[in-house]
Amino acid sequence: MGKLVRLLLGIVGLIVIVVLAVNNRQIVELSFYPLPFTYETYVFAVFFGGLVIGSVLGWMAQIWASHDRRVEARRLKRRYVAEQVRADVLRRQEEEEAAKKVRERQQATAPSGRPLAISAPGR
Repeated sequence: MGKLVRLLLGIVGLIVIVVLAVNNRQIVELSFYPLPFTYETYVFAVFFGGLVIGSVLGWMAQIWASHDRRVEARRLKRRYVAEQVRADVLRRQEEEEAAKKVRERQQATAPSGRPLAISAPGR
């Protein structure tokens, strides 16, 4: 459903862009006041240039504003992974110790080194 909404909004946006470009083909003169040169271009090019520059600046502001959160998220992820590794190491050590205790018990009950024969009840 979300993809369909985005597709429809994209199509509407594209139609608006095409209509703006077709209806605003007049030539305007851009002058950058402190600089000594001017540039002639279409009105829609000025509009879309401003739109692109505004989008890039907005994107950069968003990245800058979320920098602290992203750094904290990376730090917490590294900490979580380290804790998972530590837990895995401890679990393996506990399993090895449990297996070692089982082997020691088996060796204590069967000093000959042979495995104990388990007989069925009543035999």
